[in-house]
Amino acid sequence: MTQPRITTEGLGKMYFLGEQRPLNDLAARFLGLGNRREQFWALKDINLQVADGECVGIIGPNGAGKSTLLKVLSRITSPTTGIAKLNGRVGSLLEVGTGFNPELTGRENVMMNGAILGMTQSEVQDRFDEMVDFAEVEKFIDTPVKWYSSGMRLRLAFAVAAHLEPEILIVDEVLAVGDMSFQQKCLGKIDDMSSGGRTVLFVSHNLAAIKRLCSRAVVLDHGEIYSDTDVETGVADYGKLLGAGSQLTSVAEFEIDRSRDAFINRIMTAKAGQNTACDSFGWDDDIEIEFSIHIENTSKAFSFVIWVDNAAGETMFFLTDDHVTGVSPLAGAERGTYLYRVTIPKRILRDDTYSVTAGIMKGIGGAHMKHANAVQFSVEDKVTFFSSSGRRPRRGVILPELGWSSLKKQ
Repeated sequence: MTQPRITTEGLGKMYFLGEQRPLNDLAARFLGLGNRREQFWALKDINLQVADGECVGIIGPNGAGKSTLLKVLSRITSPTTGIAKLNGRVGSLLEVGTGFNPELTGRENVMMNGAILGMTQSEVQDRFDEMVDFAEVEKFIDTPVKWYSSGMRLRLAFAVAAHLEPEILIVDEVLAVGDMSFQQKCLGKIDDMSSGGRTVLFVSHNLAAIKRLCSRAVVLDHGEIYSDTDVETGVADYGKLLGAGSQLTSVAEFEIDRSRDAFINRIMTAKAGQNTACDSFGWDDDIEIEFSIHIENTSKAFSFVIWVDNAAGETMFFLTDDHVTGVSPLAGAERGTYLYRVTIPKRILRDDTYSVTAGIMKGIGGAHMKHANAVQFSVEDKVTFFSSSGRRPRRGVILPELGWSSLKKQ
């Protein structure tokens, strides 16, 4: 049986909160202060096995312990309890410029990092041009790193971590610092490494990237493993965590603001045709969102915008009421208050929790006002499909009903 690349058993990391005061016992008693500090467990009882060639996404809310786990695995910090075993050379990118000596040049830092990884000078030199080309820092490679911009340090750090042939690559959310083209370049390299049999641990809030790269997701919450499963289920679990702390709101009312040319008074979600506030729907329900909109200044041209996000923050759609005809029904409306409705057709949204953001735009693309995440609702999809492992929820960001036709013999 092949030995796992990464194994953790009962892994825990504890920190003390507050500042330890350098007081002797007599002074502490006199001032009534002491050195008592509160314990905080950033990780608790983490048991993991990651096989050779797996690409695993580590996801979870802020403060869940993701970065702490990677720091322990990268040997940047030691665990308080338990053990972590890593079988193979590790390349890690946790913070911009991690492992770089700012006084050394880019070239010297590359050679030093190779030596730390146990590579010979000739082995590093064989990959040197490829790393510099990837990082796009050829003109500055003999300049001290302290003069690099954060983007340059990031590009070179990733190039070093990914090109010095680590058996294990550990990457934190640091890629979010780079521009879009560099992010795509990095994601492509991570994909190549995983496809080539390298083991990858990847922390990111970019769920599209997690789905693209990873076959497995470990969801952390308050320092513990919430779930360890396939990536689709893991992303759904992450969404549940994000929505668990907030109660659904089917009705939102706002203060009247007559200083504006137009404003929204009220937003409500309901089942189509029922006119009663509702925050829970089935896959077979048409979802109606009703808005009370007041037009104060009739000389202005307005359009209405709505977008719906799922619990993980992915935007399902962003639409304006004039996106088809080019003319909003609000155009030319007389002064007054109007009920405005939009219907999300049934059999579109999958099992998840959603939030609605609505706003009014003035003129062509001109911002006027908006209410972010004003109301929330959930959709329950009871339909499942059979797989080799039994019944499972249907996959996908959306679940449209498609038209199928029977085959006809030609």
